[in-house]
Amino acid sequence: LGPRCITCERACKSFPLEHVVAFESEGSSVNNARSGRTHGLDVCLSMAEVESIIESRPGGKELLRSDSRLLRLLCAGRCWKIKSTDSERLLLFVKYTKSQLDEMKRVIQYTELDVKKLSTRKLQTAILSSFGNGHSIAPNCQRYLSGSSMDYLKDELGLCVDTRSVGESVSDLLRYVEPIVQIVVQYFDENAPFSLDNDPILSDCLNLIRQFLELESDAPIHRIALAIPTLAKLLTKMPYYNVNVEDKMEAAKSLNLFLTKGTKMHRRMVVNAAVVSKFSRLLDGWNDDKSIAKVALLGLVNIVDEERFRVDTVVNEGGIQKLIALLESSDKVCVKSSLCLLAIASNRTNKYIQTMLDCGLVAHLLRMVLSHD
Repeated sequence: LGPRCITCERACKSFPLEHVVAFESEGSSVNNARSGRTHGLDVCLSMAEVESIIESRPGGKELLRSDSRLLRLLCAGRCWKIKSTDSERLLLFVKYTKSQLDEMKRVIQYTELDVKKLSTRKLQTAILSSFGNGHSIAPNCQRYLSGSSMDYLKDELGLCVDTRSVGESVSDLLRYVEPIVQIVVQYFDENAPFSLDNDPILSDCLNLIRQFLELESDAPIHRIALAIPTLAKLLTKMPYYNVNVEDKMEAAKSLNLFLTKGTKMHRRMVVNAAVVSKFSRLLDGWNDDKSIAKVALLGLVNIVDEERFRVDTVVNEGGIQKLIALLESSDKVCVKSSLCLLAIASNRTNKYIQTMLDCGLVAHLLRMVLSHD
């Protein structure tokens, strides 16, 4: 590590402690600034260095052992404003960055806080402050806390947070379906102006799209159909966006929901987006990520069972070898689905049957028969 910044070090040593403990660190004020909230002095020292200076000052150790630092972090989530399509009402979408969440965890460990004893009201008030601008807080119907942030606060940090007290549930966000879909579609539209502003919430929007489609009643399928080509793109590598496994999984699940719950038009849109080929390639991921391969497999069965000639595309993507390899799975659904696709392929041409024999299908079938109870 290089030498400390003398100016920032002096500020930490000379400013009143109640101000120093509210200092931002290494650019962390950006979330408050972007969300229109006031923020403390942003020093170039790490929070660990700032706290070391605070602890060396009279009364500093006692101040650090309070819950104030954690509560300040909870007040500083980044806030996005998403406009409803049927009114002027805005959805305030709050998310904490990974560095913020990591800092919360470090603070809890450093101060030895017993999070179970923290006031639920204090926690709620701090989180709600992320939805405000320092003067007012939007009503519940206009608030949503990122699902990934909420999961981390509750599961990783152990905070007692009432989900409904800080924001809406997914079923109450239907008036914002179109703008949420637009965020995803426009981000990956090569003809749209490129902006990184929504990059941090793309995964959250993909998660919401899947949850919208999963709703038992009032699932807004027709309002999300615009996203089908984009969801299909996410199944493969993209030149300017690092598609992670979670995003790919959300896209695959959403496409499957269009197949199972959508109309014939939606099925056609999915197939026309080359999803058969893309799902077939995902079968390679069985050893790396079994769950996404299973989703892809179920999607292929759904399509090929109705349009049997589509199995040719599966075969052309090396599908026979992949499907036979999946027969070793301990997941009965995967085995049954693989056998279904192999049976459809065997009825297409003798050439496919020969390929199956060359890939050892008989040995797998004998093993399955002999191991059957």
